Amino acid sequence: MIVLVIFAANLVINILSIALAARINNVAVFTEIVGMVGFAVVVFIAWAIHPNHGLGFLLNTGSANTGGLLLVALPAAALMGIFTIVGFELAADLGEEAVGARITVPKAVIWSVASSAILGMIALIGFTIALPNDYSKIASSATPLVDIVNQWLGSGLSTAFLVLVIFSILALDVVGLAATGRLVFAMARDNILPGSGFLRVVNPQTRTPIRALVTASLLGCCSRFSATTSRSAGRARTPSSPSSGPPPPFPSSSTSSPCSPTCCGGTGWQPCRRPSTSGAGPSRSCSPRWPGR
Repeated sequence: MIVLVIFAANLVINILSIALAARINNVAVFTEIVGMVGFAVVVFIAWAIHPNHGLGFLLNTGSANTGGLLLVALPAAALMGIFTIVGFELAADLGEEAVGARITVPKAVIWSVASSAILGMIALIGFTIALPNDYSKIASSATPLVDIVNQWLGSGLSTAFLVLVIFSILALDVVGLAATGRLVFAMARDNILPGSGFLRVVNPQTRTPIRALVTASLLGCCSRFSATTSRSAGRARTPSSPSSGPPPPFPSSSTSSPCSPTCCGGTGWQPCRRPSTSGAGPSRSCSPRWPGR
């Protein structure tokens, strides 16, 4: 039920105005920085005042013996940066909504990757160094970062941290639907999808492609519940079953910034001309026929 309410709220926001979705995203950029990086720095300072282990703890591999597997461990560790794909992909997907797209979209792509890498590393260092010496409880916790904040800063600040993180994730859902709806609309506009004539219609009152957004939201709901059903079926298998095994993983939401505040200008859903055949200029040229609210 909660999932359906979240999907419905995201859909209503995107139907009302892409500019509203952009404003929510821009606020989320601030809350993500404060919630993740800010609290990580504060927790690091709290650890520095009353350290429970040295800085060498950051290089501790625990029970994992990586001595002979360094070439395997490094590529696996590099995969941590894959969450930055959300930032630059959505910045590109929403390029037709941008003000001054030739300048703002490339900047958003570069800054999304750079900021996610730098700020993400700061957050990782801050929360890792603040782990308790007996971190078995943190390892088994459903909310390990909240527990770390609670240990060092108390329940009040840990609740504030949780609120900031929840808002940031919900905002990412909002802009994610905006990008998916844009892809459905753009593909329908180019007659790629079945029922393109139906999906590429832009509502004259809200100036948003309601049909494309509803379709994208329904696809997201189906994907979410399909993954939930698969995981439930995986848990229900008996250990003796030949096909038993861990349920398929479901990707969690990234807390990285979906796009730069300068990118999502909220100019509305705009029809674009066909790719240029002259070989000069951009492949698409946006026409501000449908400015957003």
